[in-house]
Amino acid sequence: MFSNWSSCMQAAGYRVSDPVHATGALASVTAAKPDTGEIAQAQADVACKTRTNVVGVWFAVESDYQNAAIHKNAKALAVVKAELTRQTDVINSLAERNGA
Repeated sequence: MFSNWSSCMQAAGYRVSDPVHATGALASVTAAKPDTGEIAQAQADVACKTRTNVVGVWFAVESDYQNAAIHKNAKALAVVKAELTRQTDVINSLAERNGA
């Protein structure tokens, strides 16, 4: 997925392996504001993300991973949810008794 984005960035004049590390060497990480070169790189980044649909693919893959984890851990998550609901009910009851 990132190879197409990286190729697009290289065609725009930037050697960056993936979007996660695209800003690592930029001076604006420690500077008050970005310079024109950094703005140009950011514009190329957005254009390449749009052209290669990195964000759409990334979202879909991440969502699949999260849904699989939710399904795999459904019983444990149900226990946690029940406990949080119980705690919320206790807190609401205490708040009502104390006029909150």
